[in-house]
Amino acid sequence: MDRASAYLCLADRTPGRPPLGRHRRDGTNRKGSYYPRWHPYYRLALRMNVRPHQEIGSQLRSLGIQPGEVSKVLLTHLHTDHAGGIAHFPSSSFLVNASEHKYARGTPGRLRGYLPQHWPTWFQPASIPFQPVVFGPFNHSYFATAAKDIIVIPTPGHTPGYRSRLARIRVSRSHRKQALGRVV
Repeated sequence: MDRASAYLCLADRTPGRPPLGRHRRDGTNRKGSYYPRWHPYYRLALRMNVRPHQEIGSQLRSLGIQPGEVSKVLLTHLHTDHAGGIAHFPSSSFLVNASEHKYARGTPGRLRGYLPQHWPTWFQPASIPFQPVVFGPFNHSYFATAAKDIIVIPTPGHTPGYRSRLARIRVSRSHRKQALGRVV
């Protein structure tokens, strides 16, 4: 992760407490017991091997950002490649789509391939407060920043509660670029 991609991850760079857009899992997934052996996806299809220096906490520190400085985390969904690093942000507030959180919890969530058993006990995300504000073809949206340069929009498909972020980036006084997706 370089400074440019880190900037895209940062939704609102308020003094001393920037929110972050995406996590990387933590290195605990290298342990054999992290993924349930009974689940066919984890047993047969998935191969992840995140090393400690690749964890979100280490990546942020390498950019001069302490995880404790992150005030808000927007989660597009709760698969372990996005939610596995939650423990690095105990003082941050989290936003996730309510239907995604409900879909991913408990035994039904485990059967669907989520790993809620690895979420910290303090993890209680707030629901993304979508408003009936039309943004392009989307009937609902949420402006994650006061500057309205990070917009969260509903894009179910990858998961039922999946949400994408659109980042508006000022390139010059008269030109803006937009990046849609996971913004990484």
